[in-house]
Amino acid sequence: SVLIDTLAGIAADTVNLKAHRLIYRDFLHQYHDFLIKKWTDVEVLRKVSAYDSAEVLSFFSGSPERFLIQEQVKVYQILISGYGLLTGPDSAYYKNFTNAELRDKARDQIHQVYELLKYGEAFPNMAIAFNQDVRTRDNAGLVGWSTRGVYYDPFDSIAFGLKVGEFSKPYLDKDGWHIIYIDGRLPAGQLPIDTPGVFEYARETLLRDKQYRRAAEVTDSLRQGLRIDFNESIGDSNIYRVDDETWCGIVNGRDTIKAYVLKFFEEGAKGKFGVDSTNRDQKLEMLKASADRFLTVRAVMDRGLDQDTDVVNFRQSLFRSKTKQIVLHGQYDFNWVPDDSTIK
Repeated sequence: SVLIDTLAGIAADTVNLKAHRLIYRDFLHQYHDFLIKKWTDVEVLRKVSAYDSAEVLSFFSGSPERFLIQEQVKVYQILISGYGLLTGPDSAYYKNFTNAELRDKARDQIHQVYELLKYGEAFPNMAIAFNQDVRTRDNAGLVGWSTRGVYYDPFDSIAFGLKVGEFSKPYLDKDGWHIIYIDGRLPAGQLPIDTPGVFEYARETLLRDKQYRRAAEVTDSLRQGLRIDFNESIGDSNIYRVDDETWCGIVNGRDTIKAYVLKFFEEGAKGKFGVDSTNRDQKLEMLKASADRFLTVRAVMDRGLDQDTDVVNFRQSLFRSKTKQIVLHGQYDFNWVPDDSTIK
């Protein structure tokens, strides 16, 4: 395998990648993805920031509707059920119990846990020891923040009736017996800025808004003077019946959009316009939408960002992996069939 890999690497230098249409197309797609990411990093992400605390606070107070929540409680739980006993560590002991006996045993066990909690045992410790809920038992019974209407009755009436630091009496629902503990509460309305994590959430929201605005400005700038030369011969054609390599539009006299690109947009356009097949004007809209990618890639090249070390290294590595892929594919003759004498 080492020998084959080495020889494939040497032979890869002799491959004409453009002669392998689908693999070359895949190479261009991945390479252009990297260029677009580079452009986004340079022209969007590095151009905006949200590190000014005063700006974050002003954004938070000026956009209260962005930070409204329903009343929430932070919940821990201990769940014990007949099914949990039957499938737990002591399943061999319980395997001959009837369903009624399992229900009774679960009820007795949850009340024993409740008595221990009343005597001062820490809720997380008891959850680690007795909780049968596979989603929460490894995290001391932590369910997380919950609003009303999420869990089976009577969860809402019990959980939202407890004070922070209180645990409930055992109660029964479809899943089994529960004891819940309330570790925090947030009233309905705007999140308090001093709530853990809220300031950082506001900062990230502000940063995301600024990035969206910046991205829109950059895209609008690239679109200035956009000219698309349209191939009238495909105007009202079913795009799926057009050969992949047929040109459909030329962007600013430089970049060709081929039919296989429009095929990616066809289903979305049919849904948007409510048609079985797009017409000329609708295909022109699809071309304008697909042109953004070509405009961005061209902007990267015009700026010389494609000569940055990270881009050059990525392109070389990607190119070599694709040519090597072609070489390795050729190590087998898939059409070979042994003759009778060879079989004998």
